[in-house]
Amino acid sequence: MKLATSNATPTVHNLSQPSHFSIKKENMSHIIGILRSKIYSNKWLAVLREYLTNAVDAHVEAGLHNQAVELTLPTLSSPTLIIRDYGKGLSEDDVREMYIMYGSSTKRQSNDYTGCLGIGCKAAFAYTDTFTVTSYQNGNRSTYNAVINDGSEGSIYCIDSSDTNLADGIEIKVPVRTEDIENFKKEAFEILPYFDIPPLLLNEDMEYPTLNIVDAGTNWRLKKDTSTSHGYHRNHGKATAVMGNIPYKLEVDKMGNTEHSEIIQCRNIIINFPLGSLDIAANRESLEYTPRTISNINIEAERVVKDLATKLQVKISDCKNLWDASLKANEVTKNLPYEIANKVFDTMRFNNERLKRKFRFPCNIARHYRKHRYRANDYQNAKEDTSLIGVDPDSTLCIYDVRELSSLQATMKIRTLQANDNWSNEKKYYAIAYDSKAKVPKDSRVLAEDVLPA
Repeated sequence: MKLATSNATPTVHNLSQPSHFSIKKENMSHIIGILRSKIYSNKWLAVLREYLTNAVDAHVEAGLHNQAVELTLPTLSSPTLIIRDYGKGLSEDDVREMYIMYGSSTKRQSNDYTGCLGIGCKAAFAYTDTFTVTSYQNGNRSTYNAVINDGSEGSIYCIDSSDTNLADGIEIKVPVRTEDIENFKKEAFEILPYFDIPPLLLNEDMEYPTLNIVDAGTNWRLKKDTSTSHGYHRNHGKATAVMGNIPYKLEVDKMGNTEHSEIIQCRNIIINFPLGSLDIAANRESLEYTPRTISNINIEAERVVKDLATKLQVKISDCKNLWDASLKANEVTKNLPYEIANKVFDTMRFNNERLKRKFRFPCNIARHYRKHRYRANDYQNAKEDTSLIGVDPDSTLCIYDVRELSSLQATMKIRTLQANDNWSNEKKYYAIAYDSKAKVPKDSRVLAEDVLPA
């Protein structure tokens, strides 16, 4: 991935000979120790993230865009993390360069790859003092042991080389302490669902969760809201930005005066960003909120709102009436915080009419439902008069002509409907009485065929 760098040329006043920044040899082990482990706050995640994305990059380089990398998580019977790709493999010189030299990267000139910092290949040293790298290339298998030596700088040795008929690629093995097995599993399950091509988990007794996506657009996905929070509180979270298969939580307080705080705070929204469009911290655990990063987040957030409105308009175009269109719109937007839902909802039209969250009627309405009795801790049939009906999938509209049915007969029919629905405590039934011979109030279309279902 290309890094954003400054091309500015500083003004130099030659008052004396310049001194150039460097690192003394006796301090090298200290600096390497910082690069190796001090920059990572979550070492389990660092190991998984760096080697999985390296494996994906290897597939991209080899043209294997649709092939999954393989992952074996540690278990009590086999406490080793194994990540295998089927890229081109590495020569001995490449292994010694990439896994020992800090800062070495072949990926800084292209946004096709996630890697760029030149420290990810050494990420296992953030967790352990030894790991193995096996390279399969052109019928040869070479295994290297990477270790932290007495000088704390690290070394790598070729411990085996032999012929093989296995496919080219790289395999990383990291020994895992027993007490950390569940931590690796937990962190893996957090990031694996965000990969474009999910890694193939080889543990037969494991299956990592998938994202429960209820809608998606060109650059975004919407997860189902599984919380019990009221809609207002859904914007008190963090949207997820995904770049190079890695999820990052967006921080609205670092965005300055943004017009899209409602998107950035929506915990159910996942926004995909092109590689290189966001600046990342050196440990790849978070974003750097540079002006470029903030600008690109705002651009993509605005695109989400426009895309949501367009998709919703398409979804309601096949509805038969305003009630069904409003119901569909409410269903689609229910996983969004109110600010986004209202913004999108208010732009929608059905037959040139605005969608509704509530319908007001010019006639008598009897609401039938199951009322909870707290002392008896049970439910009983209840009925009350109303003039408003909220658009709700649990609402059933029962329209009848008072010249054909009495209110008692209408109630009996509703009891039949309740019985057919197993006396559901969630469902509500609205008996809407009208007089077919009476004059409908002026400008009232609420009983028209294209407004309510027949």
